Amino acid sequence: MNTVFLREIELFGFKVSLAIRRGVGRIHRTRNRNEKVVKDYKLGNSIREIADKYGVTVGRISQILVEEGARSPRWSRMTSRQRKLIYKLDRKGLSKSEIGRQVGVSRTRVRQILQDGTFQQGDLTGE
Repeated sequence: MNTVFLREIELFGFKVSLAIRRGVGRIHRTRNRNEKVVKDYKLGNSIREIADKYGVTVGRISQILVEEGARSPRWSRMTSRQRKLIYKLDRKGLSKSEIGRQVGVSRTRVRQILQDGTFQQGDLTGE
């Protein structure tokens, strides 16, 4: 490992050296791990199993899978029909929490979709 010396300070009468250690090939190991994560996912392992195997969070595994193109982000999986339903339920006066329960998304996601304004009034007519 390469060590990059930063500085030496005195703390409570003791000299303390502060340094950063950077491993050679860290990027290569990360790429290698990411390839293994994708392979495990394609073999049918759950994201939780993969996270436990590699000692990282479920969120990080999900992020790796999206970055590597093995999985689409959750937010992009919402269908046009679901978005239209969110707008229709909002027009009926339901709360964002109730809309979220009916559609299967969080209240926050409902708010984001409504603020986005993807569908206009004309898109909802005729149904």
